[in-house]
Amino acid sequence: MEPRGATASYDAANDSYFLRCCSQSARALRDGVAPSWAFPNQRLRVVTEDVGGAFGLKTGPYPEYLAILVAARKVGRPVHWMSNRAEAFLSDNHARDAFSDVELALDERGKFLALRVCHLGNMGAYIGAVGANIQTVNLTRCLPGMYDIPRIDIAVRCVFTNTTPTAPYRGAGRPEANFMLERVIDEAARVTGIDAVKLRRRNFIKPSAMPTRPRSARPSTAATSRPCSTRRWRSPTTTASSSAGARRPSAANIAASAFPACWSMPAVFRSKAPR
Repeated sequence: MEPRGATASYDAANDSYFLRCCSQSARALRDGVAPSWAFPNQRLRVVTEDVGGAFGLKTGPYPEYLAILVAARKVGRPVHWMSNRAEAFLSDNHARDAFSDVELALDERGKFLALRVCHLGNMGAYIGAVGANIQTVNLTRCLPGMYDIPRIDIAVRCVFTNTTPTAPYRGAGRPEANFMLERVIDEAARVTGIDAVKLRRRNFIKPSAMPTRPRSARPSTAATSRPCSTRRWRSPTTTASSSAGARRPSAANIAASAFPACWSMPAVFRSKAPR
């Protein structure tokens, strides 16, 4: 993935700026940079062309963009800046610096009753472009995924440290939520002795319950987990070993059955009101 870079210029006649930058949204970047200078958005034009990868990292403003805009005004000519890989590791936003304590309650039949999450998210040395949204809103609205869990208790604490700020970078809170949920279900399967695949299928939201509104997310309008799991999840078959007579999963089924997991990602709902 290419590192960040930008070219800035200043038009003295119109007292306006031009920023050509590899970003994920020219408008979002302009709306983030212009207010930091306390001047109208119309005085800053941002153009984004081909971008060699971003995954959330290049959405918001960075200090370097402000620096080259000031430099372009000072020297009266365009100023270009390009980050190198070593610099990017030290200056670009990072992600997923978090710790979670997760508890899952089940009845004697293996039905999920409640989920409790205590989540600690690192903001870095200062707040990034989207603040604490990733470790709060984005994370919590992914729960309880595609499972029917009647009660959910989520507590999130965001802290400052001495690290690089954290921000959207490949998933933006959604991987953390899905990982913690699938991990605690695996642990529940281990403790109860219920097959991990059967435990998940037993607790999927039923198609007849759709559309449904999970306790901490937007409405769910489709139930595709059950047919997908039927096609892709199989219990490992066993074959006799030629050495000590041990039985082991066949290689053909390991990829499809060794680590079952689900992924849930809230969609963007738009109003159907006439324009």
